Amino acid sequence: MSSSGPISTPYFSLQPVAEGVYAAIAVRGTGAMANAGIIDLGDQVVVFDSMYTPQAGQALHDAAVQLFGKPVTLLINSHFHLDHTGGNQAFPGVPILSTAKTRSLTYERTTNF
Repeated sequence: MSSSGPISTPYFSLQPVAEGVYAAIAVRGTGAMANAGIIDLGDQVVVFDSMYTPQAGQALHDAAVQLFGKPVTLLINSHFHLDHTGGNQAFPGVPILSTAKTRSLTYERTTNF
């Protein structure tokens, strides 16, 4: 871990789960809503879900980079609900892994206002 101290964010607290694995536990009443995860696989850093708002997603992205000192290389969306995908735009250029249905429903939600 490259972090020099605890990472502070108004959107979530980071809790270690195992070596190289952190849970981002959402703070109620902020732009996070749902929990997320950050995983260091050695050759890549994976983020699981991107939280509710772009701001929370950016804080999650920044925390992942700060924790491990390397870029996020994969974002996984567990399902299409906005509290799990709303921060996707904070991961430009990062491949997003999801089911085809999740991708389709996420795309529909963002293009049909």
